[in-house]
Amino acid sequence: TAQHEKFESAAIQFVQMFDRSAPQWFSMPEMVNQMGSAGGPAASPGQAADWISPSNVGVQTIAALKAALAKAPMPWRLDWSNLKSIDLAAVTPLCQVFSSWSSQPVQLRFMGDAQLQQVLQKSTPSGQQDIPQDWWQLRMEALRVTHRPDEFELAALDFCVTYEVSPPSWESARCEYKHIEKD
Repeated sequence: TAQHEKFESAAIQFVQMFDRSAPQWFSMPEMVNQMGSAGGPAASPGQAADWISPSNVGVQTIAALKAALAKAPMPWRLDWSNLKSIDLAAVTPLCQVFSSWSSQPVQLRFMGDAQLQQVLQKSTPSGQQDIPQDWWQLRMEALRVTHRPDEFELAALDFCVTYEVSPPSWESARCEYKHIEKD
């Protein structure tokens, strides 16, 4: 019935209930089309996303992201186009995901990464010390993963001004990152 988001929620419940990996999402109409075509898959593997962000990222979304990527071959294709907000409780776990990507030679392909950066920038207003520093750490990790040293330096400077502490320094990420266009 093409209800991918509901499937992901059910998959998380499955993992919690049975303590084993959930089945992987697939589209039955696409499989029927593939079976009918002698040439193989209808869409090229470089175009489909391995994980699509919902409009609001919560802690369960992070678990679904990890589960989806554990099953997917590299390069991992992530679509951030739908992102509108991130729950405060999901900031630290998402930062840990980005940090692990930056420290490993994983292959990442982002669609809608401008949307991700926009949400993170709005969540880290300069000069507002009441904003948890975790938001800034997530923003800077995302900039590292997407190989944006100039934007990282500007964010680090804003972080320094906001919290009156020394800013973190730029470290190149080990991951391979590329922006790809959404179909």
